[in-house]
Amino acid sequence: MELKLHFRQCSLSDLDRLDVLETASYPEDEAASREKLAFRLTHAAPYFRCATTAQNGEEQVVGFVCGTLAVGQTLTHSSMSQHTPEGSTLCIHSVVVDERCRGNKVGTRMLKEYMHHVASHQANVELVLLLCKANLKPFYGSCGFEEVAESGVVHGQEKWFEMKHVPRRQ
Repeated sequence: MELKLHFRQCSLSDLDRLDVLETASYPEDEAASREKLAFRLTHAAPYFRCATTAQNGEEQVVGFVCGTLAVGQTLTHSSMSQHTPEGSTLCIHSVVVDERCRGNKVGTRMLKEYMHHVASHQANVELVLLLCKANLKPFYGSCGFEEVAESGVVHGQEKWFEMKHVPRRQ
């Protein structure tokens, strides 16, 4: 049975849960720190959205997508380490789904909703970029992203690939 999801902007009150999900979803040398998550929530709030579901009558965050704005057409260490409000390139940093909810298309639904929200509500965003490992290229491809090239950004032990998506405005 498909999980009933609700999508919304994250807030600082979600930080504890977001930190738990981030830490559980990435190797230690790749996970964003609690401080980085708090920075993104504070400075790039419109680009930090989560998927929630009702569990035991209470809302539970089961996944999130977060990003920051940058200037430029490719991802660099610099562009990914800050938020440039006047930027027109959205850098997605994390696409995270609670381990217990994986295999239910939560990630696909969440990322597609995120991209629809960006296209509908963030007219300043002209390009969306992210880095992924080789095994995730098909997932991002199924969500409308295209591979650009192997990235020069070094983060953790594995090679990363830059993927792009141009928002389709209605």
